[in-house]
Amino acid sequence: MAGGAAEEVVMDSGEKRLNELGYKQELRREMTLFKTLAISFSTMSLFAGITPLYGSSLQYAGPASLVWGWVVVSFFTWFVGIAMAEICSSFP
Repeated sequence: MAGGAAEEVVMDSGEKRLNELGYKQELRREMTLFKTLAISFSTMSLFAGITPLYGSSLQYAGPASLVWGWVVVSFFTWFVGIAMAEICSSFP
């Protein structure tokens, strides 16, 4: 008797839910450490985003604008970091 080994498909809860809804998962759900750090750095890169504005800030508003601008932008950047942490926590 020729016996064929049945393949056991392992699905996580997200893939099971997609199957229940009638969809097949097409994208891979994997986040390596490098990918996580790259996404976080690119969205939270305060230094790279604010340095091109040094000249015009000093010219039009003075040094106080740099200090207070840095503080205000840093505060809101924390929200971006928190959102990225929440997104990354959903990946295994």
